Amino acid sequence: MIALSLPESGVISSKLPLPIKEGDVATFLGSNASSVEVEWSWTEDGVFELYTDDIEEDLLLVEDAWAFKISYTG
Repeated sequence: MIALSLPESGVISSKLPLPIKEGDVATFLGSNASSVEVEWSWTEDGVFELYTDDIEEDLLLVEDAWAFKISYTG
């Protein structure tokens, strides 16, 4: 998953159908080969939300696109 703008208000959200379910892990792929696990959830309205408050400093090290890896658990 790639965000083309810096997340606002600590949340990246998407109304698109995404193949992510409970137990799957989202990771921010930061600069210098660092990676940080990121919390996420689905809203009652079916909106996917990725919470970026805890990685704000890492996000600011990137300029053009913010990449997240989804690891499926089964």
